[in-house]
Amino acid sequence: MRFRIVLLEWVCLVLLLGPCLFAAPATFVWIDELDISKAEAGWGTSQRNRSVEGNPLSIAGQKFERGFGTHAPGAFWIQLDGWTTHFYAFVGVDDEVGRSPASVEFIVFGKGKILWRSGIMKAGDPPRKVEVLVRGVKQLGLIASEGSDGNHFDHADWAEARLRVTGQPPQAIAKSSAEPYILTPPPPQTPRINGARIFGVRPGSPFWFTIPATGRRPITFSAKNLPDGLSLDKQTGQITGKLVTPGSHIVTLMAENSLGRDEKPLRIEVGEAICLTPPLGWNSWNCWAGAVDAEKIKTAARAMVDSGLANH
Repeated sequence: MRFRIVLLEWVCLVLLLGPCLFAAPATFVWIDELDISKAEAGWGTSQRNRSVEGNPLSIAGQKFERGFGTHAPGAFWIQLDGWTTHFYAFVGVDDEVGRSPASVEFIVFGKGKILWRSGIMKAGDPPRKVEVLVRGVKQLGLIASEGSDGNHFDHADWAEARLRVTGQPPQAIAKSSAEPYILTPPPPQTPRINGARIFGVRPGSPFWFTIPATGRRPITFSAKNLPDGLSLDKQTGQITGKLVTPGSHIVTLMAENSLGRDEKPLRIEVGEAICLTPPLGWNSWNCWAGAVDAEKIKTAARAMVDSGLANH
């Protein structure tokens, strides 16, 4: 009888303490050891052990060797699967912004709710210590949110960021695991002239307009009522030359291949008005900010031609 009682006591003890007795010893996994390329940044690219501009991590004069720098609004999602107990870090706006107006709020997200938030931090604020209990969290989100003044210079640092892990190591995950796909239907093989219906030029300035057309190549181009001073390359669809007299010209553009033919009117405006044609449909600031130069613009233009986007 005594033996049975003792055995029962041992069974109960094992059941109660089993997870602790047989769990792997806790280790620390540094965030910079994960795949930082999956961290989203509102500008630039998140950097391992560096600021978003590639400088050593620095918050209010305090240097940090490890962590990652990003730009708000940004997010880094990590798969934990319940094997992590704590998240530690120091957060703040990187010193590389100088006295620029920057404001960032750091948020730790898990289990469908905010587990910790820093409040708004500005350039020059001392780093804030993060210590969050994440036991049982399946997916952890490290979010850098822009303040109410926009995202200008919101260079956000997650310094000395690490996880206390008791089992399966964490993995960086993309925000969406869906495979890339294209919903736009492919263009038909018959010719189709795309692009704007109006093109403007100042008197005496070089004229350069390429007829944007899709369809099976080769395509032969032609134009009716093309004004004197302009010429058309029938193989490339490029219209070049110079117009010196202000005025308006209505031209009919045509494209033809072995499968069919298409035509479209184009109004050419020659004058001194500002913004004779709509601005180009992309903005380099969001990509290069103050680091834009002629070669980058040329590279983007070449990419549009090489990829076929110019034909649209």
